[in-house]
Amino acid sequence: ALLFTGCASFQNFGELPTPTEPVNLTRIDGVWHVQAYLPTIVDRNAYNSTFEFDLHRTGDLFLGYTFNSGGPEGALKSYHFDVEIDDYRTNADWSLQLIWPFERDFRVIYVDPDYEVLVFGHPNRKYLYVLSRDFFITPELYEWIMDYVASLGYDTSFAIRPGQQ
Repeated sequence: ALLFTGCASFQNFGELPTPTEPVNLTRIDGVWHVQAYLPTIVDRNAYNSTFEFDLHRTGDLFLGYTFNSGGPEGALKSYHFDVEIDDYRTNADWSLQLIWPFERDFRVIYVDPDYEVLVFGHPNRKYLYVLSRDFFITPELYEWIMDYVASLGYDTSFAIRPGQQ
């Protein structure tokens, strides 16, 4: 009976939406501060988290993820990903590769018109990152983003807000 109860409560949210306009890769270039995330095994206790998008002249996109592990003064961890754009019509469908041949699929779910806020997540709704150009976003904006991604099927009760200093 437990198996059937679990299956009955599962809700399929379908495909993730993409931004209404194609993502401008030039405008996402640079440093973004993590405002919230659904953690992976490597970043459960991340502080001072940043992503840095690096768009090369060749059109290749690279992504660096850096944070202090365990506390604001914790060991600095850095991960570097090759980003493959899977859909050039939207520039919102990505495969991130840390180690060949393993890739992880991500989608840009939201980017504001001024490119000050960017949200990307995994289609299975297990991983999510809310980024901003500033160190902090307003509580109202944070609440709106959390409501929006929850409406897409992300369990925001597990979202972590990393400390920023």
